[in-house]
Amino acid sequence: MHKIGFVLLLIFTTFSNAASVQLANANIANVDKTTGYNLGYVGINNNQYVTTLSYSSFSEDNWRSSSFSAGFNYSFQPVNLGSFYMGVGMSSNSNKAWITPPGSNNLSIRRSVSDQSSFTRVGYTKMSLMGIAYDYSVVNMDGKTSVGASWRGAINRGFGWLFGVSSDGDDEVISTGISMIF
Repeated sequence: MHKIGFVLLLIFTTFSNAASVQLANANIANVDKTTGYNLGYVGINNNQYVTTLSYSSFSEDNWRSSSFSAGFNYSFQPVNLGSFYMGVGMSSNSNKAWITPPGSNNLSIRRSVSDQSSFTRVGYTKMSLMGIAYDYSVVNMDGKTSVGASWRGAINRGFGWLFGVSSDGDDEVISTGISMIF
């Protein structure tokens, strides 16, 4: 029992180190002519452990899709210098569609589909507060692989711009937004 407590103490001190950076971002994204938004969080601890949280929402006519994901990445060198990394995570997706037949007095037929998936990620990143930060990644989820790249540039000390592209062979995502370091 003492060994478990000791291991938990080591893990807690690793993630509560004062050498950490938090980044919040908001993006407008376009997927095959459908526009949506993405809100995200990136936490960098000890310049090597990267935690990510993301929420996305897209809607069009009588259809809405949203997803939430959480991931944990380990970089092999300090991320402020540039490093290869590996990561794992979970994603929860929800798709809703509804049809309102003509003459139905606004009675809608609704259908919801939800699923959860795990994913793996490998990539190369450089996350620094000055200059251009970037991330190139390959993500595998449910046997489908997507390739992506994102860039961040500083506007002033805490704010920055974002631009990203990704594709899984079927869908292409282009996003742009702002970020804030705190």
